Amino acid sequence: MGGMIAQEVAINYPERVSSLTLVCTAPVVDPFLSYIVRSWILLRPQCSLEDFFQIISPWIFTHRFYEQPEAVQAFMQMVRDNPFPQTVDCFRRQCEAVLTHDAQNRLAAIKSPTHVIVGEEDILTPPRYSRVLAQQIQRVRLTVLPGSGHGLFWEKPTEFNQAVLDFLKEQLAAVA
Repeated sequence: MGGMIAQEVAINYPERVSSLTLVCTAPVVDPFLSYIVRSWILLRPQCSLEDFFQIISPWIFTHRFYEQPEAVQAFMQMVRDNPFPQTVDCFRRQCEAVLTHDAQNRLAAIKSPTHVIVGEEDILTPPRYSRVLAQQIQRVRLTVLPGSGHGLFWEKPTEFNQAVLDFLKEQLAAVA
């Protein structure tokens, strides 16, 4: 949802955006993504937050993530330790907002240098969505991180951070 919000800000308030990084997002909620989100709306009230995250985590991580028990445990511990867990109603409203997102015909309005990043194996927001973003935004760089899914900053933190930092350094150098 953060990438969708960022698209709207960049389109509607271009003077407030000097550069933009869009991570694992989509320009529009197509029937595939809509089906996932609607299924999560149905599922969330039926289980605890911890169970919900365990159920949806295969949509977030690749099979390699599960070969690292300490990483899985750390992720689930983060879910358990959240001092402000999202309520079921707030989750439903977030999903409903996501379902209305459609910036596809307005992406050309994004004028800031933009970095689109996606995991090569992201099944929630597949690289095809990022390619559409990259085709329709003028000043864009597309980075597809191999061996990672939607949770690429968990699976490939060094590569993800380096990609973000390199882009930001270039933007700083351009204005200096």
